[in-house]
Amino acid sequence: PSLMTTIDAIHTVDVRGSSGYGPAGDDGNGLYPSWRRYLEQVIEEEEEWDFFGRWHVLFETTILERDVFERVYRRMTDLLSHCPEERRLIHGNIGYNNVLTQDGMITAVLDWQDAGYGDPLYDVAQLDLWDPGGGWAGRFFDRSTAQGRGVTSYDERIRCYQLYTVLNALRFFAKKGDEGA
Repeated sequence: PSLMTTIDAIHTVDVRGSSGYGPAGDDGNGLYPSWRRYLEQVIEEEEEWDFFGRWHVLFETTILERDVFERVYRRMTDLLSHCPEERRLIHGNIGYNNVLTQDGMITAVLDWQDAGYGDPLYDVAQLDLWDPGGGWAGRFFDRSTAQGRGVTSYDERIRCYQLYTVLNALRFFAKKGDEGA
């Protein structure tokens, strides 16, 4: 319950003093003009100096399979029509590995490196993906319903954001040479 309350609190922070979507840049604004654009860019190569840089070489030099990556990407983009251009603060990597607790309560949220702006279900989808036994997507849906907050296209949005996360993880682990992951 404490984690759910904390995530809800993150998503209600006033972000009117900033603009943009996706990860926040040094100026506190999102780096993309839309939420959709942020998600779509996962297939594109980046500037050479960025972490992933010219990462398409990974299709030839690692276990990363282009056809699998592109198939998952197409499924993700098919689901984008269900995703609203909602702009809320998102942590981008929330979970038990990024919180401190005392007496069953969260006392601090750590690692804001991936923080930015977008659909709050993005955080829920990631938490549910990385902790599949936790049933987080179902818990948040039940909580939203009980609080009278209807959420449209819930399952489609969760799946879309999980597919985005999987694509990013595939790139990350291929670049790190971590075949086991």
